[in-house]
Order: sequence, then structure tokens, then C-alpha cells
Amino acid sequence: MAEESDKLQQQISEDQKRFEFAFDPVPADRRQGWFSLFLVLAGYAIAVSNFVTGAAIGYRMTFFDAMVALVVGDAFLIFVAVSTGIIS
Repeated sequence: MAEESDKLQQQISEDQKRFEFAFDPVPADRRQGWFSLFLVLAGYAIAVSNFVTGAAIGYRMTFFDAMVALVVGDAFLIFVAVSTGIIS
């Protein structure tokens, strides 16, 4: 019986490590700054939008027009991603 209890406690501990603070507020000493959050969210938005934009319109536009479309689209997606992160 004690062995089962130890296994259960070990499983709970491993789950807590895996999910970290998925269901609880992050303690102040473990929080990251806004800049690291910005880099993650901006990187995601830039990568996804560049793949989609390049595949859909890259071969139909001039280079300059494609760059303008990428910058405008990335700026909008970065704004949405950062706003969502701040709100949550």
C-alpha cells in the first residue's frame, strides 16, 4: 500500500513539473519579462505569416510588393499576438 502511495506521489510530482504553472498563477520570482514574451509571440507570428504569404502570393507579386505585404501582415499579426498575451 505504501509503495502505491509513493508511486502516486511521484506521478503527481512529475505532472507538476511537466505542466509547471498551467493551472496556478506564476510566482513573481519565476516570471519572465515582457521582452521574452514579445520575442516568442513575434517569432511565431512572423514564421507562420511568412510561410503562408510566400506560398500564396510570392510568385505573383514583384519583390517590393511582396516585402510590403510581409511587413504589413507581420506587423498586424505581432500586434494581435502581443495583445492576446497581454490580455491573458
